[in-house]
Amino acid sequence: MRYADLFDSSLGCMEGEVHLAVDPEVPQVQMPLRRLPIALRDQVKTELDRLVANDVIAPVTEPTSWVSALLVVQKPQGQGVRICVDPKVLNKALKRSTYYMQTDDELYAATAECGLAVCVVCGLHADVGGA
Repeated sequence: MRYADLFDSSLGCMEGEVHLAVDPEVPQVQMPLRRLPIALRDQVKTELDRLVANDVIAPVTEPTSWVSALLVVQKPQGQGVRICVDPKVLNKALKRSTYYMQTDDELYAATAECGLAVCVVCGLHADVGGA
């Protein structure tokens, strides 16, 4: 695997919860199922079972207003399948959160105020306060 020294085969978890705000003015959509080639069905079932076992996804056993289409791509050299959803319609309904990102100049000014100099290229910092 490329970059195997950086990644292992486990899944990580970020702390906290995510809240997605949906615009109630956008009509809810249940996308139609895409045809799944018979040759991939066992691999897809295995991958879905693995994702459920690892708490990445959960089965939905009751009617739901939003249904996204399943996308399946075979991995190179027969290493299984990659499963995604098509979020095109859902993305139209999501309200975007605004996040203010500081500019480089603002970051430099903030670090200078606390007596630090930061090298953006190498990530090193030095105490320039002289204390």
